[in-house]
Amino acid sequence: METFFGLTAEYKRFLLEELFQLQYHGKMSLGDAQRLPTYQRKWFIERTQKEVEAINKAIKDAKHKKG
Repeated sequence: METFFGLTAEYKRFLLEELFQLQYHGKMSLGDAQRLPTYQRKWFIERTQKEVEAINKAIKDAKHKKG
């Protein structure tokens, strides 16, 4: 249900997912993650995703070189 005031349930789930990612991968406390401005929160998540993709590619390339 959409409301004018407050966050929708969908946005709350999206925000919680972002906060979880920052805690789990970024080792941030919940309070630190919550206090980040939106643009910084998005940047940290996108940057972490790029790093994970680069690591996964390096692992895949190393496996292909072995055999």
